[in-house]
Amino acid sequence: MKRFCSTLTNDQLNRLPIKAFDGEIVVVDSLYKVNAAVNYLSQFKEIGFDTETRPSFRKGRLNNVALLQLSTKEKAFLFRTCMIGLPPQVTDFLSNKKIKKIGVAIRDDVKGLQKINPFVPGGFVELQDFVKEFGIEAAGLKKLNGIVLGYRISKAQQLSNWEADTLNPKQKTYGATDAWSGLLIYNELLKHRNKMNYTLLNYIAKRYDETFGGDKITVRAPGRINIIGEHTDYNEGFVLPAAVPSAIYFAIGKRNDNIVKLYSTDFNQECEFSLDDTQKPENQWAWYIFGVTKIIKDLGYKIGGYNCVFGGDIPVGSGMSSSAALECGTGLGISKLFNLNISQLDIAKIGQRSEHEYVGVKCGIMDQYASVFGKTGKCIKLDCRSLLHEYANVDIQGCVFILTNTMVKHSLASSEYNKRRSEVEEGVEAIKRNYPTVNSLRDCTLDMLNESKGAISETIYRRCRFVIEENERVTRACELLNEGNIEEFGKLIYLSHNGLSQMYEVSCKELDFLVTQTESIDYVLGSRMMGGGFGGCTISLVKADHVDEFKKTISKAYKTEFNINPQFYQAVAENGVEIV
Repeated sequence: MKRFCSTLTNDQLNRLPIKAFDGEIVVVDSLYKVNAAVNYLSQFKEIGFDTETRPSFRKGRLNNVALLQLSTKEKAFLFRTCMIGLPPQVTDFLSNKKIKKIGVAIRDDVKGLQKINPFVPGGFVELQDFVKEFGIEAAGLKKLNGIVLGYRISKAQQLSNWEADTLNPKQKTYGATDAWSGLLIYNELLKHRNKMNYTLLNYIAKRYDETFGGDKITVRAPGRINIIGEHTDYNEGFVLPAAVPSAIYFAIGKRNDNIVKLYSTDFNQECEFSLDDTQKPENQWAWYIFGVTKIIKDLGYKIGGYNCVFGGDIPVGSGMSSSAALECGTGLGISKLFNLNISQLDIAKIGQRSEHEYVGVKCGIMDQYASVFGKTGKCIKLDCRSLLHEYANVDIQGCVFILTNTMVKHSLASSEYNKRRSEVEEGVEAIKRNYPTVNSLRDCTLDMLNESKGAISETIYRRCRFVIEENERVTRACELLNEGNIEEFGKLIYLSHNGLSQMYEVSCKELDFLVTQTESIDYVLGSRMMGGGFGGCTISLVKADHVDEFKKTISKAYKTEFNINPQFYQAVAENGVEIV
């Protein structure tokens, strides 16, 4: 099979719709069928589009359109324009900018239709416009469809068949497939685009070639969201994260010495250290990479020096864990470069150790685990004690997760994070006096905590109570998602924020404001702060058909209150760290 796209893997190419349309096919060959067809199609936001023509071979003349094909994923309509022309209901549909009509070489198709009945085209998407982005001749994919199916019809057949009194079964299937496959190819390409920032990846690779030259590998390491379960990971509890499309991209290649040379495109800074160095570099951003490199070497793996250029589109300070992406991308890159075969779990553990020992943040394992084990369309229910996980579908029934970036990061974030860890450890020690087998708040119930209330301060009590209740919320959240009870699931998200703000005290006025604004919006089912706290993002469960309204409403309120324009990101679950 010919590769039409150098950036699509064989597996991804094989998933493209190289098969015949097997849904319902409706032939619209009389005017009384037009209204029903247009009414049905108008329910959808994206429609596959194509035409079949009676070719005119005179130079400079457009082909005569004999058939207009419009298709959803399940149902295709074949409008026999050679019989009914192009009724005004159809031209209105073709002018509607809110409905995407997706096809190949549609400019000529549209001109042919305008020859029947003039209209102003709206909402058309040309698959050939993906050529520059993907290195793909999109029309080739559709031609491949026809060749594989054997439905390609000769010019001689087209001259007679498309204007015949009736369409034969092969013509119907071919006509439906041509429109339908364009729709499916478009959606597949969008998935690939969402996963990868090709502009950034190509830029990183080019900067490596310009700076160092030589052979290299490229790595993508994603950020993460956490749906619920905040500050429970270092208490050996449960969390529910997912990897996201935003990522850090690396180009990394071997050197012939023991020197590591780094270039950060985000900071436009270089850094250099030796594998034998014991002191951290001056550049703080390099500590994460220095730590991962030193730990891998100290574990006995045989490595040499390397060059690395990296940069990302994870907003720094957003709570999407760019630090874990930096650590895990470095870990996989070194493992692949030197054929070390370090396991996924060990890459996550090495990243966590780097943050503990070289950055000074006593984080849990969640961020690194999500960056490594992410999976498209899935969230991860992680047991932070056993480090075992199970995947769950992110089935939120007509809703989406929207991250709202406060654009602030208060300086006490790191110090207060470590302080919270010390506070809950103090609570565990008090509980252990009555229950010696307790090792973490994972082992505790509220009754056990209440028995020790007199031995701890009110602050320590609130910290511990939040963690215990948050663990219970994660378990309940998974149950509600499985039941499809999105309303109750949203309420848990609000409860999580209340606990983070009032009991664990890691929120800030900007985060609290954003969450409070959503409480009176009926199309928002839940909202909370996400991440370590003191800035970053909120994560909100928003009905999908109100996303634009949500952004406008929140932007206006936040700008009025703080004179800051927030940023928004729609979060979808993606694969974890990978060689690309």
